[in-house]
Amino acid sequence: MQYLKYKENKSHGTSEFPVGYYYVNHLHPQYTMPYHWHEELEFIHIIEGEFEVTIDENSRLARPGDILIVNSGCLHGGVPHDCTYECIVIPCSILLGKSFASPFLDKLNRCELRLDEYYPYDPNKIYSLMEEFFRIIRGITVKQELIAIGLLNQIIGYMYSENRYVIPDQAERSKHKNIYLLKNVLDYIDHNYSNKIELNDLARITGMSPKYFCRFFFEMTSRTPIDYVNYYRIERACYQLITTNDSITEISLSCGFNDISYFIKTFKKYKGKSPRQYIKELIP
Repeated sequence: MQYLKYKENKSHGTSEFPVGYYYVNHLHPQYTMPYHWHEELEFIHIIEGEFEVTIDENSRLARPGDILIVNSGCLHGGVPHDCTYECIVIPCSILLGKSFASPFLDKLNRCELRLDEYYPYDPNKIYSLMEEFFRIIRGITVKQELIAIGLLNQIIGYMYSENRYVIPDQAERSKHKNIYLLKNVLDYIDHNYSNKIELNDLARITGMSPKYFCRFFFEMTSRTPIDYVNYYRIERACYQLITTNDSITEISLSCGFNDISYFIKTFKKYKGKSPRQYIKELIP
């Protein structure tokens, strides 16, 4: 799974069954989950360790057995701590069958309501169905696709009947203005990380002064803007180190570092090891 684009445009699954399943551990080239967003629903199941997850402005420490749901359009990211987790990414539209029209599903598809995001381990009906959903998707075959869709419909149905959702009020919608501004900043970083990025450039996107923008950005991400730019550049570098044959110097330049020594120093700061050590660990 590649969490590189803030607005993720990748396809999941196949055209007939557009559901993606991803297993992520410390060997994955994109182990840390930078902020990103997509139009699909995402289910995240923590298998081992802990995962510090932020969905929009809500942060929590997820532990083994916990299941989280990321609603369509929500900005999310996280930092795993010795964690193994699995994800299912699925479009809301897959629930909209032609033979049955549900106002609830229509609102879910239009992002006019949000499913509850956090489901700690609990052998209740909803949790048990989600566990079974993960079990089926892990080894899905063509003959099991209908079973998977049936399970998903049951999960959403029980959430509806047990009121495990919210309809954002005006105050909640207003709060999402900050999310919208942050998305624009992150999109800019994604498109320009290989070039020089000035603080004034980022502040201008939000219409804020540099001083106020720094406070806003830190409140939203717990990082300063420049720290986040460097962090994102290193995440992009990690992906290229594993998936291309480019040299460390070439990758350094393509990720916005004109000084190879500074690149190695920054890499060590975020990853605790040099680029060469990183490659050796992931590519025996």
